[in-house]
Amino acid sequence: SVDESLNAGFEALQKNDADRAATAFRRALGIQPEHPAALYGAGAAAHLQGRDTDAMSFLKRALQNQPALWQASALLGAIAYQQGDLTFAIKTYESALALSPGAVQLRERLATWRSEATVQDSFRAVKDDRFTILFDGPANRVLAERATTVLREAFYRIGKTLGSYPSNSINVVLYTQRQF
Repeated sequence: SVDESLNAGFEALQKNDADRAATAFRRALGIQPEHPAALYGAGAAAHLQGRDTDAMSFLKRALQNQPALWQASALLGAIAYQQGDLTFAIKTYESALALSPGAVQLRERLATWRSEATVQDSFRAVKDDRFTILFDGPANRVLAERATTVLREAFYRIGKTLGSYPSNSINVVLYTQRQF
């Protein structure tokens, strides 16, 4: 039944057993494909497995079916934030708080993210495929290009040594008018 699968899935999540949780939630979704709790659980399991694109897809579907499921919003916003999408993270939390005003955890994190967004808005940015160079002070394109070259070399050297490369964009702040 759906309830048995959900119970098994959430129990596995509590034990950080992402594979068992994913299997249980897949079973529940096989019976009831748009069940909000099963979609939320499948999203949480996918996130634990490092499959954040799938996790976001499950969480968005859960919220389409049950917009007040603030736990799904909390995880979706956190994943978006980890991926560097501060704007989407903030929008997700604002929507969740409109429907669940008592979710204190969301309110506190949203305040932090809004202040971060304000700080980021004051920066000027230069983006490439891997790095976002932010300037606190006047932007300097020559400096940005030099920093990007040095960072890219370090990125590949360190990634090769570790055997892993981060998939998210990396933010770098250059202070052009003061010392860090």
